Amino acid sequence: RTTPRKIVNKYNQIIRKSFEQFGIAFDIYHRTSEPIHYETSQEIFNILNDKNAFDIIENEQYYDAKANQFLADRYIIGTCPKCANENAYGDQCEKCGTSLNPTDLIHPKSTLTNSTPILKKTKHWFLKLDQQQDAIKEWLESTAEKNNWKAHVIGQCKSWLNDGLRPRAMTRDLDWGIPVPANIEGSEGKVLYVWL
Repeated sequence: RTTPRKIVNKYNQIIRKSFEQFGIAFDIYHRTSEPIHYETSQEIFNILNDKNAFDIIENEQYYDAKANQFLADRYIIGTCPKCANENAYGDQCEKCGTSLNPTDLIHPKSTLTNSTPILKKTKHWFLKLDQQQDAIKEWLESTAEKNNWKAHVIGQCKSWLNDGLRPRAMTRDLDWGIPVPANIEGSEGKVLYVWL
């Protein structure tokens, strides 16, 4: 019987061999399930936390009462408020590229049970991206063209900056993933959002 782990193992080896065939080498080539990924992610989170890069905000997030869990961004679909795509995810519309918060969606549905989620209070660590807007814009302008970024990538980044960066939740209420470091007060039951 095929399991997700067997599929991951198979493609991990295929990808690793492809890199080797192209002469591409890594100092560290690992998976998200390996200890070094957990350690590095938690170390970065601790550094940012020590630098006061987060605001802890209590807000309402979508909760699937049938599944008895909070919904991660990709567990919610709905209509994009910008382009009316009916299959936008809770973090981004794949059609127009707009970065979204789940509560921005019109007619949200849980991908787990196809039910309409309810809003429930929870608290999360939000990265203060809005306070880094000018520095990020300056870095983009000094780096992108010099390093031959693709035009559509530069355009997407400029679009996000033109819309104004917003604080972004860096934690989730999930029963899987990398735990928020235990030394951080109030972190019980929270995991890191490692993709940002």
